[in-house]
Amino acid sequence: MRQKLLGIMAIFVAVMLALAFIACKDDPEPAHVHDYEWSVTTPATCIATGEETGVCKLDSSHTATREIAIDADAHDWGEWEGTVTCETAGTGTRVCSRSESHIETNNNLQPLGHNYKYETTTDPTCTTAGVATGTCTHDESHTTARVVAIDPTAHNWQLSPTATAPTCTVDGNGDQICSYNEAHTQSGIIPKLGHDWVAGPDAHTLPTCTTVGYGTEVCTRCPETKPEGEIPALGHNYQNWTTTTAPTCTTAGVETGTCTHDNAHTTTRLKAIDPNAHDWNTTYTTITAATETTDGIEAITCEHNATHTKDPHTLWATGTEGLDFTLISINGGSNNAYRVSNKDDSNGTAIGAIHIPAYYRPDASSGYLSVTAIGNATDDGGSSAFGGTYSSYNTTVTSVTFAAGSQLTSINGYAFYRCQNLTNITIPEGVTSIGNNVFGGCTSLTNITIPASVTTIGSMAFDGCGSLSSVTFAADSRLETINGAAFQSCTSLTSITIPASVTSISGSVFFGVSSLTAITVDQNNSNYASEGGILYNKAKTTLIRAPNGIRGNVTIPATVTSIESQGFHRCRNLSSVTIPASVISIGSSSFYEWYSAQTIYIEGYASLTEANNAWGTGWRNSCDATIKYWNGSSYQ
Repeated sequence: MRQKLLGIMAIFVAVMLALAFIACKDDPEPAHVHDYEWSVTTPATCIATGEETGVCKLDSSHTATREIAIDADAHDWGEWEGTVTCETAGTGTRVCSRSESHIETNNNLQPLGHNYKYETTTDPTCTTAGVATGTCTHDESHTTARVVAIDPTAHNWQLSPTATAPTCTVDGNGDQICSYNEAHTQSGIIPKLGHDWVAGPDAHTLPTCTTVGYGTEVCTRCPETKPEGEIPALGHNYQNWTTTTAPTCTTAGVETGTCTHDNAHTTTRLKAIDPNAHDWNTTYTTITAATETTDGIEAITCEHNATHTKDPHTLWATGTEGLDFTLISINGGSNNAYRVSNKDDSNGTAIGAIHIPAYYRPDASSGYLSVTAIGNATDDGGSSAFGGTYSSYNTTVTSVTFAAGSQLTSINGYAFYRCQNLTNITIPEGVTSIGNNVFGGCTSLTNITIPASVTTIGSMAFDGCGSLSSVTFAADSRLETINGAAFQSCTSLTSITIPASVTSISGSVFFGVSSLTAITVDQNNSNYASEGGILYNKAKTTLIRAPNGIRGNVTIPATVTSIESQGFHRCRNLSSVTIPASVISIGSSSFYEWYSAQTIYIEGYASLTEANNAWGTGWRNSCDATIKYWNGSSYQ
């Protein structure tokens, strides 16, 4: 019984497998049975669908096809046309060969490089290499050459003196010698030449290009003739091709060929588009318009295709609308540059984020001139480029930026005076001078970087910039002069480093900088030094200035012989200062507004009278500090 059941089950399984096979074979689209492996047979393009074919893994005779969606990126691009060349960067436009509406433009193309297409111009032989000339598809004037390898089969066989020459009907025999190399020979049968038939002199009707003739034909190689009969038409042999319609950069031209058998027979053929056959306009066209902050491009365009351009010029960014530009004379020239402001020949209307351009022209017919200065006719606290006045703030200017290629060399006095909402400005490299009170009263300015090109900072340039907490000098600074009160009342400034190049610092530079705890001098400076945050001359014989915010106890080095006026002016956080016996002079108000809790120790004199006799009385103007004198054994 068990064996019978097993037999029935085996038969059932076999029947099911057979049915599955039949279903796969007979059902035209049994999606639940076919397992197709797909491969692309026709790729999709940017304008047409493609196709892929599936082959059933169970039976390769079962196939199906399905559509591939259009691939919007599957273009067949033509050459770039524009200012870009094989060797120089530029702009360009290219068109898809599948659809002229598919156009790509790039204003920042790198050089295309050469794309040479080669054609053999000197055939190789069995002994000498040939030459192939390559013409660049981007510019046909760019050509190159490469060697075509020797072809060992490219002989030019000549009969040897002992060989039997072939005729039209009979093979020859014997040796043949290559004219290129006599060492190359071959022996054996030399194939017969065959007849070269032409109309005989007694032909009744000569054949033409298109009609048969009638009469006898003679062989040009032997005396044999053909009996009278039809002489095949010659067919056209067009030569002497001449251009009748020149191609342009966008359209093919036409050239005409004349038949050598009959000059009246002509034909035409297309002459390929010449990518260099432009007809240039004579005036410039704006390709990309300049904006307030970005440069544009103008170029000469082709009459056939405006995307084909040459001789591009930069259209410089215009700067913020409402700026006022005035011609100035620089470098011995006349009216050869501009200064910019909001108040000069007219009242400008630029507000908010101000962008200063590198160049300016009043209209499209004028040439560009550099913008080299920020200023107006007066440059003072009554009227300045963008500033307020002695009695009122400017609240409309919030930030100032400059074109990347800025030509600015000077920021004239009071240019941004009392612009209380000015929070940010990056002074461009190239500026050599910052005028007096340029940023005076800019209470919202928090940081400033002085570029390497600046050589002079004017008096009170940053006076009253109460939020200014950071002053940075470029690493390769060429700054020479910092004039009086340049950073006066910058109450948020805590430290500053004087560059190595500085040769002159006014003692009042840091007057009223109440949070300044340290003045540091670059160790390579040959004129100044610092110790303990205090500014000295290089030899440390003169103490120039202690920062207002300095704390603790200071002992002046024994090398010091003089203390300049206001040396410790309003240093209210110091506990004490010790003046060595080497000091023989102290300028006026050096300890101005010291109070009684502070102590001054004097080593060189035993009494106030002696000190006053040496230094005068001005050194302790408005000084309430406790003063102790050395009597030889102790301070009294």
